[in-house]
Amino acid sequence: MTGTLDMLAVATMLAMVSVASWTDVRHGRIPNALTVPCALFGIALWLLADGLVGLGLSLAGLALGMAPFLIAYLSRAGGAGDAKLMGAVGALLGPERALFALLLTFIAGGVIVILWALYAWAARRLTTLPQRSWRALKFLWVTGRLPFTGVEFKQAMSRRLPFAPAIAVGSALAVFWPQLGLP
Repeated sequence: MTGTLDMLAVATMLAMVSVASWTDVRHGRIPNALTVPCALFGIALWLLADGLVGLGLSLAGLALGMAPFLIAYLSRAGGAGDAKLMGAVGALLGPERALFALLLTFIAGGVIVILWALYAWAARRLTTLPQRSWRALKFLWVTGRLPFTGVEFKQAMSRRLPFAPAIAVGSALAVFWPQLGLP
């Protein structure tokens, strides 16, 4: 893909992952009304730019982006919205940049998961013994039962982690990597 069409694909991808990140964090979903039109737009751009070869490249990017997340979804380790979002990224960027975006997305996701776990651990650790004791006494008074003390950490770690921000970071880095002067 060349010049203007590439810039249009990148601008569309950046807008899409930004909106998807916001909706995933805010509502816990990535709407089909966002990902499907963007994927179709990417396929149309590649078809317009490079004909049938472009169509094949866009579809390869879509499949390459979607495949790992589809496997995660089928094994109940991820959401279908993540698969569709990464597929749309692949359709817009093509297979080469989609593969790089996948790699950077998984790295960004790993960093986010580590930060999330550290946050949950710190939240548990920063709660002082008097605070925990006071809450335990209130729980005992209200319910008549002794509380289980490990609930806060387990609750923090059991929350669903939105993955669209990791996809946004990885995809944006894949596009701007050469401009950042990184190896």
